[in-house]
Order: sequence, then structure tokens, then C-alpha cells
Amino acid sequence: MAGMTPTLDIERDLVFVEEMATDLEPYLLSKTLYWSLNVRRSARHNLLKGTLGGMLIRAHKLSTLRESLTPDQRQRLHDAQSQIEQELTHWAVQTGQKATREVKARLNSWGAYLQECQSNARQYESEYPQQAEGRTILEFLFAYTDDDPASAAAHARLARLDGLLKSMSRAHEFVWDEALIPAFPRERFWWLYVWLA
Repeated sequence: MAGMTPTLDIERDLVFVEEMATDLEPYLLSKTLYWSLNVRRSARHNLLKGTLGGMLIRAHKLSTLRESLTPDQRQRLHDAQSQIEQELTHWAVQTGQKATREVKARLNSWGAYLQECQSNARQYESEYPQQAEGRTILEFLFAYTDDDPASAAAHARLARLDGLLKSMSRAHEFVWDEALIPAFPRERFWWLYVWLA
């Protein structure tokens, strides 16, 4: 059955967002897609490498679940989000370029996973909750790629992949930790409420 990843780990997600906010300007101006976060501060949280999409999904999650944060965590989130908004606005062109690159990488990864599932869904179904995070991140990245000429083709490819997923899945309970349901309602994030048939 469904795994419980990602889970709700407020402090881990908050440190991730803070680290990305701190490094956002050099990240956006770099050629790097997967950014190494500050090891000293984040090591105890076992953070993955940072990306624009990874930051956006975690900021969304924390904003939606604000009532679960302590007053100190809310202030830290507010400060990080203010910095993020300022940098994304100031470096809008670079943000779009970075988002376009990440969309391409995540579409490739998601498409490859679904093709593997087509040949043997049983073998790969346990990976679905984690793989679905990449599909979810695409939802946030597209907000920054609409000015890019490749955006229409990326949207079309995602629509085809969504059709493929629908053809080989069935309705299911939420595939992540149920504490995250308020941040990811079925109406917008339907792929988090299916399982491979």
C-alpha cells in the first residue's frame, strides 16, 4: 500500500526553506540546478540538495499549515518568504530560466518512472509516493515558466503523462502523511489520491 513519504517535518522543511532563501541569489545566478545547502546548519536534518521547486513546495506546505508552527517558526517562515519573494522578483528572468531547466529534468524523471510502471507496476509501486513529489513540484514550477517558449510543449507533455497515469491508476486514499492533506487538496493535486492499478 501507499508509503508515508513525504512526511510532515516542520523543522526540517523550515531549515530547507531558510537555507534556500539565504542562497537564492547565488543559486539563481549559477549554472547549478541542484544546490548544496549549508552543511553545518542543515546536516542534522539530512537535507537533500536544494532546487527552486523543492523550495517552492516546502514553502507552500509550511504556509498552508501555519497553525502547526510555533510563533518562532512562523516568524522564521515569514522572514524566509519575504526574502524569497524579493529575490524571485528581482531575478525574474533567471528564476524563469531555472524553473524551465527544472521542469525539463522533472518531466524526464516522471516520464521515465511512469514508463517503468507501464512494464511492471507491481515492481515500482512502492516508489510512487516519493515519485509523486516530483509531479507535485511541477505544479509550482510552471508558475514561473509561462513566458518561456518551451512552456507550451512542457504543458503538453505533462498532459500526456497525466493521461498515462490516469489510464493505469485507481482512486486511493492520500498517498502521503495525512497531516499534509490540507496543503494538497484532491481538487488540485489529484495524483496524490491515486495508486497504481
